[in-house]
Amino acid sequence: MALVSCPECGKEISDAARSCPHCGYAMRESAASQVKRTPLTEKKPSHASGIFLCTGGMVMVLGSLLLCVVLLPVGVIGLVISAMMILAGIEQFKDAQNGVCPYCGNSVTVPTKDLTYKCPHCHKTSTKKDNFLETID
Repeated sequence: MALVSCPECGKEISDAARSCPHCGYAMRESAASQVKRTPLTEKKPSHASGIFLCTGGMVMVLGSLLLCVVLLPVGVIGLVISAMMILAGIEQFKDAQNGVCPYCGNSVTVPTKDLTYKCPHCHKTSTKKDNFLETID
């Protein structure tokens, strides 16, 4: 065992140390700094369910507007639900890929055209390469 200088703080540390005990500088690549990859699979857009949800949402908007005249709270709730139906229908038309976040392991849906993706669960950003999500370390 020999003593070497830390490239970060310059203090002497053991050459067997994984990190500097003084400043925390990583002396060797650890398993945490290796790139993790998770596969992405294609998710086919469902145009039929998208049309159904959008049409149903629009019909519900009309009904909710009529209901607002009679019972305002029920009509407002109907408008909110119909807006959610329309947004869910629009989402069915988008091309996306299903996968797993390489950081936290949660299931995610990644837009096909995006090159990077920020996980809604752990809020870390990964990059897309060859139908894989990779960590950026």
